[in-house]
Order: sequence, then C-alpha cells, then structure tokens
Amino acid sequence: MEKKRELLKDYTWNMIGSVCYSLSSFVYLMLVTRLCGVDQGGVFALAYSTSQLLLTFGRFGMRTYQATDTRGEYSFAEYGYTRIITCLGMVLLSLPYCLFMRYSKEKILIFLLVTAFKMTDAAEDVYHGELQRNFHVAVMGKTLAARNVFSCLVFGLCLFLSRDLILTCAVSCAASLTFCILVNSCAVKKYCKKLPSRDTAAMKRLFVLCFPIFISTFLSLLLYNVPKYAIDYYLSEADQAFYNIMFMPSFVITLFSEIITKPMLTRISVQWEEDKGDFKRTVGRIFLLILAAAVFVTAAGHLLGRRLLELFYGVSLEPYKLHFVVLLIGGGLSAAVYITYNILIAIRYQKVIVLVYLLVAAIAIPLTYRAVGRWGLWGACWSYLGTCLVLELLFASLLLGRIRREGAS
Repeated sequence: MEKKRELLKDYTWNMIGSVCYSLSSFVYLMLVTRLCGVDQGGVFALAYSTSQLLLTFGRFGMRTYQATDTRGEYSFAEYGYTRIITCLGMVLLSLPYCLFMRYSKEKILIFLLVTAFKMTDAAEDVYHGELQRNFHVAVMGKTLAARNVFSCLVFGLCLFLSRDLILTCAVSCAASLTFCILVNSCAVKKYCKKLPSRDTAAMKRLFVLCFPIFISTFLSLLLYNVPKYAIDYYLSEADQAFYNIMFMPSFVITLFSEIITKPMLTRISVQWEEDKGDFKRTVGRIFLLILAAAVFVTAAGHLLGRRLLELFYGVSLEPYKLHFVVLLIGGGLSAAVYITYNILIAIRYQKVIVLVYLLVAAIAIPLTYRAVGRWGLWGACWSYLGTCLVLELLFASLLLGRIRREGAS
C-alpha cells in the first residue's frame, strides 16, 4: 500500500511539473505574439525552436542514462561537471548558426538570449536526473513546477512593462538560472546519497557513452524542426507564427507521454534486468495510455482546440482547419516515438537508434524542404506527420525484435 501511495505521489507531482514545463512554451509565445505582434512572435518561435534543438547538446542525452544508473557507476559530481561543459557549448553553438543564416543583429541577439534562457533547462536536468535516480520523482516534480511558474511570471511581467523582447529574455535568463540552482541544489543535498567526487576519466567515459544518445536526440528534434526551418527559408515570419501556434497542441500529447514515461524509466530499467514479464506488461500499459490520450487530444483539439488557440493568440486559424488536424495526428505519433526511444535507451540499445535517425534524416530533410517550397504550410504539416510515422514504425520494430531475442515474448 505504501509503495502504491508513493507511486501515485510521484505521478501526481511529475504531472504537475511536466504540465508547468510544457505550458511555459505556450505562455511565452502567447505573450510575445499578443504584446509584440505576429512578426516578433514568429522570430521568437523560431529562436525558441532552435534553442530546443541546441538543448539536446546542453543535455547531451545524459538524463535517461543518469536516471537508470541505479548501480551508481557515475557520481552526481561527474554528471554535473560534464553538464557545465555542455551548457556553455549549447550557447556558443547558437552564434555560428545565426551568422550562417545571415540574420540581423537584433535577431542574432534574440536567438542568443533565448538559447541562454533555455540553457536553464539543461542545468536543471542534471539535478532532476539525480533526484530520479534516488527515487525522489515527487521532489523533482515540485522543483520543476516551481521554477517554470517563477520563470513565466518574470518573463510576463518584464515583457508587459517594457514591451522589449531583448530586455525580457536577458532578465528572465538571469532570474531563472539563479532560482534553478538555489532550489535544486538544496533538494539534491537533502534527498540524494553522496557518491565519490569528480573523476576526469569518468567524465570522458560519460561523454563517449552518451554521445549516441545526444546524436539521436539532436536528430530527433532536428527532424521535428525541419518544417520550421523550411518555413523560415521559403515563407514569411507570420507563416512561422501560425505554424508554431497550431503545433502547440501536439505538444500536449507529447507532454502526456513524458508524464507517463519519466517516473517509470528507472523501474523499467530494473524490470528489464530482473523480470522481462513485468517489463513487457509495463510497456504495454504505457502504450495503451498514450493511444487513449492521443485519440482524446486529437478529437478535443479538432472540436475545441482551434477556437481556444484563436482566443489566446488573437489570430484567425479558420484557413488552417485541416492543417491543424494533421499536426494533431502527428503529435500522437511523436508521443509514441518519444516513449519507444526512451525505452530503447533504458535497455541500453542506444547505438542502433543513431542509425535509424541518420537514415530518416537523410531522406526526410530534403523532402521536407521540397514539400514546403512547393505546397507551403501544407507541405510542412504532412512532412511532420510522415516523419513521425516512419520513426515509430522503425523504433517499434527494434523494440519488438529485442524483446523476442531476450525471450520475453
């Protein structure tokens, strides 16, 4: 009974934290679009998507590995020092991208500041990986919720008073990172056991071990963002804003997959080692829940979601009714990809994942640019859906094959 109570507590707080985290993206774009206009909203949306892509370097794929490192092979200090290096690299990498795209000075500054603002997620992630490894998922959820609510309040208040996106991003970045370090440091000191301190050789091994996960995560987000980059190349900043607004509800389905999956990753890893039957049943239940959530969100989004988006963002999405449905279905497939991908990492199958992403990227990227150049937003929506479908078919085949080989079928 006590174990069930703890599990319910973990799920509840993880859900609250994940909702706050995902809704923050919605709130930021809504505030910028409302207070600074659709064009500024388009610039911010693309900068935010690019920072999400660079966030994969900041995290370097270590979260899932850290959370499932139940034997304590690496210490928190080793995970933490590697994260400092990747966080700095994340921000530095945004500059050559902006120069390559020949953006204006103002646009470059926005991109740099938004990336620095998003870097807080990478810093926070290493603390939360340690809390999860020590089975304190509820504490992780509480700190995640507190930090995102704080960041949204600072961002909203500063933008409302100044109407200056650059100033707002700078202030929000400093405030959010300070809050993150203070709150999460206290939580880790209180709830986590201390392992031996930093070892440079161990840090190098971590980079090597997690490199396939980083590449996979980077390619994953790149594939999801390619339609946005193609829109940036062929279409207007207003089109960019409309696409990102319609894309938001797809985030809700992926959010649900995170809520279900994150608290279970450590247990899934243990089940894979100790009881393949339990592993198989747990994975089956997760996929059934995600299927139900995807159907519900797609139906609700079609009936109510578009109207709510119009109300929140102050724009008309009437010409994009079918675009919106296609993106919702793609969101359901994206959630399935997220789950299957994380399960494959939990059972230490990350090297094969890289090959899948490289294959799909080589095909999907040129096709997406061609589709957007020819069909505009329609091409972007169908490219997203098609990419998610192919990825899930390949990942599901890999997972089923691995289970059969291990005698779990």
